[in-house]
Amino acid sequence: MMKNLLLTILMCGIGYSLYAQDLHFSQYEYAPLNLNAAHTGLFDGNHRVVANYRSQWFDVPVAYRTVSMTFDTRILPLTLEKDKWGIGLTFNHDQAGDSKLSLLNIHLSTAYTKQITKHFYIGAGVQVGFSNRRFHLSELTFNDQFNGDVYDPNIQSWDQAKLAGNNNISYLDVNTGLNFRYEKDRRMWVNLGGGLFHLTQPNQSFLGGNIPLPMRWNVMLNASLKFSERFDLLPVAWVQRQQDFQEIVFGTAFKYYLNPNPGRETAIQIGAMYRWEDAFIARIGFEYQRFHFALSYDINISGFETATRNNGGYELSVQYIWATVPPLPEVKTCPVF
Repeated sequence: MMKNLLLTILMCGIGYSLYAQDLHFSQYEYAPLNLNAAHTGLFDGNHRVVANYRSQWFDVPVAYRTVSMTFDTRILPLTLEKDKWGIGLTFNHDQAGDSKLSLLNIHLSTAYTKQITKHFYIGAGVQVGFSNRRFHLSELTFNDQFNGDVYDPNIQSWDQAKLAGNNNISYLDVNTGLNFRYEKDRRMWVNLGGGLFHLTQPNQSFLGGNIPLPMRWNVMLNASLKFSERFDLLPVAWVQRQQDFQEIVFGTAFKYYLNPNPGRETAIQIGAMYRWEDAFIARIGFEYQRFHFALSYDINISGFETATRNNGGYELSVQYIWATVPPLPEVKTCPVF
């Protein structure tokens, strides 16, 4: 009975870790396909590649490390004067703790954005993908491996025997999203959108039971407000919730153009955000033509700061957008008489 109770507590702990292990970023503007499926293809260009790396709580044994790469492409013409249809591919990997509890997912997404008026657009998207969760049993130690004097790794724990072969699960997952956008020009726009994740609530139990992955939802508002030829304000706010876990983040960045000329834009960004009751987030960025670089650092102020020593984590994001040069029109030679 006691062993069954201990195993139940262990698996519940793993289950709660999984709930908290949904991907988490401090720069969601640079993780568009992880934020909302409706963002697929919503950019000025033909193709977009985004890479993110996050290391969180590196001062404690359960540090999180997240890697994400996305690619999406436009099928319809470039400008927002017409509708947009995009398709995308997302690859994510997340790992934490001594057992290297990890999440791997690969998602395909598509979204269509419809022009309603000259400056107003509505988009909807869907993501379908494959996810895998696993942990390394060999990295864990158990109380019944204590031989009375010292820990003996050669003693097979009852828990190890029970968990053997049950450290790897896979499932299909479905996400969706909706987006509203007002855009006057490339430097004056407002975006409001929301995503809904894990629609099918797939089973994430390692032991064959039924532990559904709870749905998560988010709402995000961000904008670009042009104040002068060289200065923009970039406010952002988002809320997301998954069961009892909630995140509220808001802040702004200031963007200064070293060169505002189209095709040669060069700009720097500096900003700050606040994650409610958790962290202050400092961030800087640099843009050169179609390249965007951003770096943020979380300063932890929650009750966990005793362990983290106020070090929340850093995050690096790189984005590149490019356009396909349209073919030259056919040249017709007029006869000379």
